[in-house]
Amino acid sequence: MDGPSSQPGAGIFGSLRPENVVGVVVRVKTSLNDEYEGEIYCFDTTTNILVLKEQTAGSTTKFNLRFVRANFIQHVECLSIPTEPSDLSIPAPSVSDAIRREEKALASTRAQSARLGVGVSAEAQQIFDAIAKTYSDIEWDGTSILILGEVRVNPPYTADSCIGENKVAVERVKKVVDGQRAKLRKASMATAQSPPTNNTPQGGPK
Repeated sequence: MDGPSSQPGAGIFGSLRPENVVGVVVRVKTSLNDEYEGEIYCFDTTTNILVLKEQTAGSTTKFNLRFVRANFIQHVECLSIPTEPSDLSIPAPSVSDAIRREEKALASTRAQSARLGVGVSAEAQQIFDAIAKTYSDIEWDGTSILILGEVRVNPPYTADSCIGENKVAVERVKKVVDGQRAKLRKASMATAQSPPTNNTPQGGPK
């Protein structure tokens, strides 16, 4: 089990039978350079899936089950061997936890959707994204960008189109807008100066 696997499936455990490795704590490295660490919960030889029991950070009672296809496993390192039978029981799912996760996922989706402008140009969206890196309190208000609920960037999204009562905040947003527009101009000039690709085959018309 110490070295890389040269064959898929049960071969990753060397001479050990899959049912004899349950409870062993291992570190697994895949061909995609991902590393996972956990207790072997089971190995399904039919589907060729290794299931790792991963402890949840900050909790001694909660854990995750990670499913890893054995064909992608390159290396298995044994970290510890159990001295007593492993607990294979799975606690009943918490309905309240499931509801909280769903609400969190929906809130995240709504927040991401709110950051996508409707009926605006790609350049306007790039400017919005640039400001969002500095200000988390940002949203679209029609085709205008609203920051901190008090600074507004109207089309055509230049420093001159930044307005608001808080002059200090307005000046800060202006600097961000100017910086992003400078990057866009630089990228546009670099594209314009790129030499055209010659697709005329050799020996073609002259």
